[in-house]
Amino acid sequence: MSLTDRLNELDRELTARERLWQERKARHDAIVAECEALDKESSLLDKVEQVLQAVSSRVLGQSTSAIDKLVTAGLKAVFFDQKLEFKTTVDKYRGKTSIRFDLFEDGQSAPLTESYGGGVLVMVGVLLRLVTIMILDLRRILLLDESLSHLSEQYHQTASETLKKLCQELGFTILMVTHADSLAASATKQYNAVRKNGATEFILK
Repeated sequence: MSLTDRLNELDRELTARERLWQERKARHDAIVAECEALDKESSLLDKVEQVLQAVSSRVLGQSTSAIDKLVTAGLKAVFFDQKLEFKTTVDKYRGKTSIRFDLFEDGQSAPLTESYGGGVLVMVGVLLRLVTIMILDLRRILLLDESLSHLSEQYHQTASETLKKLCQELGFTILMVTHADSLAASATKQYNAVRKNGATEFILK
């Protein structure tokens, strides 16, 4: 093999290794981004729990049944192929109130944040935020910024329909930012964000 041929072969090997390195780096970055997003959603769920714990135990005692019913109904509507049931447990110890969230599937229960994928977790987070707003009697507006990005595409239609139904029945306005048209399929109004002359314009579809 001539020196030129050898150099060409080495160049091809280096190019292939560089390509492989880039692919591995891209996969690594995607996994890191997904983990960060899930950590963010888990943190939001923790904050919802803290808000609920701040509500008086008397109100919580009256509300846990409604919480369980609404979240369970929402999960069943979205995850139509799974038998999910949400359960809130309120414990009192030395004057302090603690709340535990669990999911039941076919009679088996497990802590929510440890046993289920991102799609179920983010949907529970959205439903609990709706419940929290109602319990605290706040203005019924919810902003979702890519909050359902980890929901599998097979559940986009049912999630979109469920959110619209909740808006209609509970008097909520939901403003959702998403890159998935299928998640906005049931929206009353849809806007496309378009970049023009250095500024972002929102165009009604």
